[in-house]
Amino acid sequence: MVLMQEKTSEQTYKLLGLPVCKIERNQKHKKKELLKFILSERVFENLTETKTLTISNKTIYKRVESPDYIDFSIPEIFGMRINKLRKTKKRLSKLVDSKYNKIFILKSNLGEAYMFLKNIINELITENDIVLIITNNTAHLELISMLGLDIDTLYVKSFKYEVNESIFSIGAQTFYVVFPLNFYIEAEKIILLASRNYPEIMYKNFGLTSNISRKFNRITISSGTQKSVNDYLIRNNIGKFVFIASQASTCQKIEPQFWENLQKELNLTVIKNSSDLELEDAYELASRSEAIITLRSGLSEILSDIDKPHFVIYTDFRQRYKFDELPKNRVLSGYSLKHYKPNNFKIYEIEYQKELELKIIKTIVNKIIAKEETYENYYTSRRERNTTWETYTEQAKMSCSG
Repeated sequence: MVLMQEKTSEQTYKLLGLPVCKIERNQKHKKKELLKFILSERVFENLTETKTLTISNKTIYKRVESPDYIDFSIPEIFGMRINKLRKTKKRLSKLVDSKYNKIFILKSNLGEAYMFLKNIINELITENDIVLIITNNTAHLELISMLGLDIDTLYVKSFKYEVNESIFSIGAQTFYVVFPLNFYIEAEKIILLASRNYPEIMYKNFGLTSNISRKFNRITISSGTQKSVNDYLIRNNIGKFVFIASQASTCQKIEPQFWENLQKELNLTVIKNSSDLELEDAYELASRSEAIITLRSGLSEILSDIDKPHFVIYTDFRQRYKFDELPKNRVLSGYSLKHYKPNNFKIYEIEYQKELELKIIKTIVNKIIAKEETYENYYTSRRERNTTWETYTEQAKMSCSG
């Protein structure tokens, strides 16, 4: 069993040397005290969030959100309960045409969206189904296009309520929520305590097994994007280059100096992913690179299908409200790309350690630059793979599954 102690951070704001505001927070509790008599708190426990506003020790407002309901109250004056699923169904009845019999509410992070659209959705629909995907994320629309899915889509600005049912019905229509917040919370708990892998948990959420035969959807890059990327490389006289994606929304960031040192040691042109790049552009650039280096993210999953050396660096998950801490060794064991691509021996997975930065950089650079061995010779048998890579691991203190 792995036990993690929650970290609490405190901030105090002063005016003319006197404290006017104090903030305390950890993953399950946020407290803001203003002028020592106005207090607002948010507490998350047993999948229920309670928000309160107190003035001079008297509660004047309370909001409690459980998986099914939201309760508002002004003590002794007003109280109201909202059934989240009922409200959501009412809204969907107005938004969704009755011709669709299967509707997927895609509200997931990028990696889960890719996994679902590539591997899972085909197992949930038949050729007779009339399907709609609803999303509030334009990147999801890009993925749907890149994967060649001939499915109607509906973009909405936001999902008003957090519905935690994975599947529900409205008349003859079946709705799938991909994925509710509670799925993420429970999945991380399972990975932390039971060392289960993430794809298995995702499949099980829809009643599927991870070893069933699937028709995978494959990414196809449009000719227009291929041409624009090609023109960019020619215009900037770029030949061999390495594609680096150093940002992630869930894994803790690595300081810029690490990436700068890595770039210097590579002695190759580096193209970095950025918010200015469309997802399709990033994929095409990575496909043309000599190697890919990513901080573990949803983009890492998408780029894992590219047949190029791919170095994936794992850090602790960020401190996030409502979530327990997840250390990098559990992130690596649970979210390893080897669970998605077990036969891709060009994926190298690294457990980041600040004190071993130079060894990590040296190992990555040697694998990209050195030509003493081809990958085919390097992986001549499973036993040789394990022995050889374990030697690398011992030397560089790196974690790699394979």
